[in-house]
Amino acid sequence: MRDKIFQTIKRTTIKNLHELAGGVKNLQYKDSKCFPFNTEQLLPKSRPEELIKKVSDWIGKKNESRHLYYFKVIGKIDVEKIGKRFEKAKSNEESRAYPQSNFDSNSHSKYLYVGISADVKQRFKQHLGYGPERTYSMHLACWAKTLKLPIEFYCMRFNAEAKLLQAIEDGYWESLKPLLGKKGSK
Repeated sequence: MRDKIFQTIKRTTIKNLHELAGGVKNLQYKDSKCFPFNTEQLLPKSRPEELIKKVSDWIGKKNESRHLYYFKVIGKIDVEKIGKRFEKAKSNEESRAYPQSNFDSNSHSKYLYVGISADVKQRFKQHLGYGPERTYSMHLACWAKTLKLPIEFYCMRFNAEAKLLQAIEDGYWESLKPLLGKKGSK
């Protein structure tokens, strides 16, 4: 009986994966935009309004899309220094919810974080450090300001089912090997 159930579940899983693969194969993003900034712009109590406005204006008021995004450090990168500064903030600021650290396993990556969101305006602000403390995000204003990191926030707009976008995010995660966050559905 258990073998019969297992075989049925395997067939269903294979069918679902084939459908997912077909959806991913045909997936296209609508448009994309890159927003460069430097972490020295980020002050703990003062938001970089111009940068936030640029992202908000691109997203628009009526947002019916889902977005895949990543944060990439441009130029030479000292992963060890970034990792130490991040770990210090994470251990000293227990009230903030910081993402998982991957500095040991991804020591050659220039990518800080990869994510998906239906509300990328809000998610961007959270990653900069201007959102609720208990929301898992990078909180860059709290630890990266003095590192003066030149960063690109790259965002792609999709009209796609959540499961397709999750599959694409997982692919980006495996390829880019971000220094922060975790693979898979949060």
